[in-house]
Amino acid sequence: MLIVTVFGSIGWIVGGFHYGSERSKQLAELAQRRETWARTKPEYYAYRFARSCYCSPSATLPRTIFVDADGIRYEIAEADAARYQLRHIPRDDLMSIEQVFESVENALEKADTVSVDYDRSYGFPTRLWVDSYSGAIDDEYTIQTTDFRTLIVR
Repeated sequence: MLIVTVFGSIGWIVGGFHYGSERSKQLAELAQRRETWARTKPEYYAYRFARSCYCSPSATLPRTIFVDADGIRYEIAEADAARYQLRHIPRDDLMSIEQVFESVENALEKADTVSVDYDRSYGFPTRLWVDSYSGAIDDEYTIQTTDFRTLIVR
């Protein structure tokens, strides 16, 4: 019994060391990508925001988000896209790119498993996959920001 405990502890220490070094790399990349975003961020931009999770259908409906210097201004839900309805969004479940960066940072601080892909030009996260608790079921979620474009406002 003692031998199993010792080997179990060694495995945990080795696993923890590997986990820590991988997480340090992810945090360093996050800082570098935030710097890129700060240098290249356009004043006005739009992108497609999609969330995949075990949550309400309205939270997972893909949307095109329009952002200006004051934050999220409008969104077009894909179900409404044919009608081109612009609506002001006071909801907390939609994110500006800065808020997606914050979600990445929170996940890296708290979640068991995190995978992040970044845009090569602007540095923002294009895909965040999170498994908050590796032993739990249905806690995983994904956030995607795609179809990014700068906007010219006249």
